[in-house]
Amino acid sequence: MQIVCILVVTIILLSLKPFIIRVKYWKSGYYRQTRNSYREVLNDKGLYGEYLTGRCLNKLKGEKKILYNIYLQKENGETTEIDMILLHESGIYVIESKNYSGTVSGEEEAWYWKQTLQNGEVYSFYNPIRQNESHIRSLNHILKTTPKEMYYSIIVFDDRTVLKKIKVEQRHVFVIKRNKLTRLLRCLSLAQKKCLNEQMNDIYETLIQFCNPSEEVKQRHRDSIRKLYK
Repeated sequence: MQIVCILVVTIILLSLKPFIIRVKYWKSGYYRQTRNSYREVLNDKGLYGEYLTGRCLNKLKGEKKILYNIYLQKENGETTEIDMILLHESGIYVIESKNYSGTVSGEEEAWYWKQTLQNGEVYSFYNPIRQNESHIRSLNHILKTTPKEMYYSIIVFDDRTVLKKIKVEQRHVFVIKRNKLTRLLRCLSLAQKKCLNEQMNDIYETLIQFCNPSEEVKQRHRDSIRKLYK
């Protein structure tokens, strides 16, 4: 009888698990800000990677605010999309999420990096360090009074990615797997003085207006990306 009861409880818990996961997603800051549906996120590896990375950001202690999918205008009139910005009392963390599989290799100053899949297929993609440098320039153009030393550029790859011979010399630039992100942020936040508390709300209010733009803005951004990489 006891075994039957245990089996029944186990079955009930397993049947409830998908619902619990959905509820957890609906309560997340990522959903509240992006309004991406649970199904949409599950079926898009890029969005799912952003969601998982956002969960890591939430583990960091201290005063913080998180923004997702920020569309900023560049000096040439085009738009650039920043995956995530973490405003923390220790600084501004600009995060580029790459939910890739396979082996990734590339040099800090190169224009393109390489992704090699297990089946031998090879793809090139724009150097994410350079990509995030562009993001930070656009961000700094808007937040004119924010010192450059408050910015950190973090490129986050999926845990299944093999990062091969990627050496970074710049002090405020990091290329890591997602499972190392929380620890990195804790180390960086402990090493820096609390410098953003008074400005955090003002910066957040300035940037939140660039989140969740119209579909027209998103489409123009997608079109410009396609033209760039034709």
